[in-house]
Parts: sequence; structure tokens; C-alpha cells
Amino acid sequence: MKTNEKKNTSAKKKLIPAVAMLTTSAVMLSTATYAWFTLNREVEVKGLQMSATASNSLEISLGDLSTGEGAATITNPADNSATWSRVITVGEYYNSVGKLKPASSANGLNLFKIDDESNIYAGGTKVKDDATVVAVENKNTATLTPGKATDVQKLTQVDPDSNDKGYFIDVPMWIRTSAKEKTQVYCTVTITDGNSADAKVDGDELMKAVRVAIIPKAEGATATALNGSSSLTPGALDATVEDNENVNIFGLDSKTYDAGNKVLDGAADTYKAAAKSAPTIVTANGDADNAITAANTAVFTLSAASATDKTYGVEGFIVRVWLEGESQSCYDLTASQDWNINFNFSLDQRTGV
Repeated sequence: MKTNEKKNTSAKKKLIPAVAMLTTSAVMLSTATYAWFTLNREVEVKGLQMSATASNSLEISLGDLSTGEGAATITNPADNSATWSRVITVGEYYNSVGKLKPASSANGLNLFKIDDESNIYAGGTKVKDDATVVAVENKNTATLTPGKATDVQKLTQVDPDSNDKGYFIDVPMWIRTSAKEKTQVYCTVTITDGNSADAKVDGDELMKAVRVAIIPKAEGATATALNGSSSLTPGALDATVEDNENVNIFGLDSKTYDAGNKVLDGAADTYKAAAKSAPTIVTANGDADNAITAANTAVFTLSAASATDKTYGVEGFIVRVWLEGESQSCYDLTASQDWNINFNFSLDQRTGV
């Protein structure tokens, strides 16, 4: 009898930690679905800044801002528009942006998300193999609201309780040159932590999950109308690119959770089937751990300005921003960070800093 009692007591002692571990696991699973594709509910983008600088014979514009009766609107800039400048700040043309939720893309054109976010677990670092993957559509954008921001250096976040959230933002931009021959345009992208004055990257900041795609749309002698996040209509995500041009994706590193460096590429039935090889990303000086600038890269070719009149060579392009859900830096503990994105366009290839 005593032997049996000892055995029962021993079994109970072994069972207690097992039950505790099971309970802990259950709690972790029940609270781990707030990241990766759902991480945006904690993201603070109230300090989001986007600016661009053009050098040489280049001028850049964010479009003409109309602030008359009714809602403000953005239209393509006229040849004589005062918006053409060497330096632009997004806050001068937009005043707020919706929250960003992580998505995933292999080419910057087609974005994908998990249909049922409860299939994301382990603090946002894992997705169930049989989770359904669906394509991101235009209606899934985080809206950019036209109008001048109170602080032109920053876009304010919409009301934290607002349902205005999405998986990407598209910002229409135009660049032009007076050069009389076709010229290649290079771009350097710098991404910094909006909450820190320190120029270095320390640890796995969310800013390492930021992806910026430059999508060439149209060239000619005048600025062509483009749709941005403020005017996108429901439907398939706009994935068209100007003939003979390519999309460049910028980021501070390309490290993903998957050992094979994979992201989502295709609305396959399951997450496991949709995971494909990651795209070529213009990273920060060879993935240097503390770098904040993605190396200078040719992004498109500008047509020549007319030799007989005052027309320019103009390129209309979209800057698409999203958080890469497969990035190693996209998880719960990084959710409270924001970032600044700065572009430098030039006609010469420069070395990143």
C-alpha cells in the first residue's frame, strides 16, 4: 500500500509541471495571434516621414494638391506647377495615413496575406502550413489622406480606434529632366527609426521589415495621371509596369524566418505551397547590421527632353510601402516602432552610406 502511495505521489509530482507547461502553451497560443499579418494594431506610424531629394538636372513632384470645397485631392502636376522641386516632403501633400498590417511579396507588384489571421502563432513568427493565402487587393490599402499635415515633416496616424488599416500604401510621384538625351535615374533609399536620433540600427528593429518598391508606370513629355492610396478603387492590385522597365525593392536586410529565404508568391491554397524564393532586394550596404541606407541602384530611364521646345522628359512612378511579414524583424516585440523613409534621386551612381 505504501509503495502504491509513493508511486501515486511521484506520478502527481511529474504531472504538475506537465500540466503547467500545457497551460503555458495554451496561453501562448491564445495570445500569439497579434503579430505578423495582424501586427499593425500596435504599430505607431504617427512619426512616419517620407521625403525625396533630386539632384543634377532633376525635379520631382508629389502632384498638385487641391484644397477647395469638399475633400482635398491629388492630381498629376502641370508643366508649370510650383510643386516641381528638388526637395519634397509627403506631409506637404498628405496629412494622415492608416495603420499598416504586414503582407508578403516576391516582386513588389503582387502582395499576399493570410486569409484567417488565427493561423498565425508563436508571437507572429509562425504560420500554420495549411493556412489559406489570398491576394491583397486595392481595397486593402491603408489610406493616405490628401491635405497638408500640421507638421509637414510627419504624417499623423488616424485615430487609433479607426478601422482605417491596410496592407500597403501607394504614393504617386513624378520626376522630370531637362536633359536632351535619355538618362538613367539612380535612387538611394534611407530608412531610419522615427523614435530615435541614433543613426545606427540596434537589434531587430521593425524598420528592417520595411519594404519600399519603386514601380515605373509611364514616361513622356508630360506627367501622366497615377492612382495612389488616396484614390484606389476595389479590385485587383495594380501590377502593371512600364515597358522595358523593372521594379526595384529596397530594404535594410532580406533575412526571413525561413532558412531558404522565402516569402509569399502566389495565392496558393496553403501557406506551405505559397512560400517561394525571396526577391532580389537592394539591401543596406551588403546587409551591414548597423546600416540605414540601401545601396544606390538604377530604377528607370527618363526620356529625353525636347530639343525644340520647353517640354521635359517625365517619368511617373509609384512608391509602394509595406511591412514584409516574412522578415525576421516582423514580430510582436517590434510593433511599437515607426520609421522615416528618404529617397535621393540622381543621374550618377553613388555609393551608399
